[in-house]
Amino acid sequence: MVRCPQCSGYLTYEREFLENPPRVTCISCGWMLYDPNFRKEDSRYFPPDRVDKRVEWTQQHSGYDLYDPRSAACQLGISMSFFRYSVRQDPSAPVVMGRGMIACNTPALQEWWDGKSHHR
Repeated sequence: MVRCPQCSGYLTYEREFLENPPRVTCISCGWMLYDPNFRKEDSRYFPPDRVDKRVEWTQQHSGYDLYDPRSAACQLGISMSFFRYSVRQDPSAPVVMGRGMIACNTPALQEWWDGKSHHR
């Protein structure tokens, strides 16, 4: 057990509470030391939750990539509204629509689009 540097008494650890930093206090002489790293911004070693969810999604749906819908429509050379209409009307489209993002298998998307009857 760590002892007080002044009187060799016992030290207690008090956790942070609201705006008070954590501190170490001696029970016999009242010596006190605040944590110098209280609420200091540290470098982040792990990605934020948004990135974590995208990584998890891509692992679950291997072969599919996340794209902005405009980029997929641009790749096919069509408008965004026509792209959404075509995907909704054809359940065999290799596209998963989400909020603001889509997931598609790019080579399969191109083959699907080339094989549609309106494209010939």
